[in-house]
Amino acid sequence: MLAQIHTEIPRTNVVMALSNLRKEWQQAAGGQSLMQLHANVGLLLADVAMSLGLSTLEQVQIFGAELAYELQEILDPAPEKTYAT
Repeated sequence: MLAQIHTEIPRTNVVMALSNLRKEWQQAAGGQSLMQLHANVGLLLADVAMSLGLSTLEQVQIFGAELAYELQEILDPAPEKTYAT
């Protein structure tokens, strides 16, 4: 069983993190309404988790193993191998 970590995130920090995330999404949308935007839910969850400063363990608990693995492949890709000729 995973050890549970009880850490309170101040409500103001959550509001600020989500507000900053919204601003980033608005900038990325280039003026398009966020209501009209089609987004990858897995990446959105990752953005929220990272904005809140959640640990890797907490993120895996939220995402589940399969989504955590997929996100890791996208967000932290392995360096490309180079071969000497």
